[in-house]
Amino acid sequence: PTKANLCHRKILDDPTCEACGLETESSGHLFWFCPEAQEVWSLSGLPLDMRGVHFPEFIDLLWYLKFVQHVGNEVLELVITIAWSIWFNRNQVRHDKPRQSASMIIHKPRTLIEEFQVANF
Repeated sequence: PTKANLCHRKILDDPTCEACGLETESSGHLFWFCPEAQEVWSLSGLPLDMRGVHFPEFIDLLWYLKFVQHVGNEVLELVITIAWSIWFNRNQVRHDKPRQSASMIIHKPRTLIEEFQVANF
């Protein structure tokens, strides 16, 4: 659950993103709009054209990529795995582990996908 969701459920009092301290931590912010996430996406090398669009939730970004930009499954796999890596890093930080750099975060998804492909083909 994001901090916005936890605040809505009255589990937390402050929904502010811990990574940037600028906005409420929704899935759209955490995975896309947060400056920390933006650095990861800029290093990804993915040809994502997101000028002038806003996604309140991360699922909206996925729908946009699939049905507006018509990206292939390989790109969607990478986008979802990058998002998982951002989420994993966020959770590690919340459990007092050091924050990984954007280059470390972006390295993990490619490695996971390669390992999966080797194991399943």
